[in-house]
Order: sequence, then C-alpha cells, then structure tokens
Amino acid sequence: MGYLNEGAGKAREGKQAAAVADIASPGTATAADCANKINALLAALRAAGLIKSS
Repeated sequence: MGYLNEGAGKAREGKQAAAVADIASPGTATAADCANKINALLAALRAAGLIKSS
C-alpha cells in the first residue's frame, strides 16, 4: 500500500484498536448510549496510537 508519508504509514502498520461492542439495541439507543459508544471508540483509537489525545 502506498502512503503519502511513508514514515507515518509504516509507524501505523499492524496496529489495531481494541474491540468495541456494538450497541445492543440500536433502535432504542438513547443519545447517552451513542455518546458513550463514541467515547469508547475514541478511547480505543487513542490507546492504539491512531489518533492523538486531546
């Protein structure tokens, strides 16, 4: 796979974020359920080093 920035691409290669479970009942999920899931996804991406901490 080609990268615009070879060094950055190589540094990320092979990294995976932790698994985050699906929302159990999407049809009845509250705004708080969605916000909590987004926060879990962001935390997993930060832990994997794929996004920067704020």
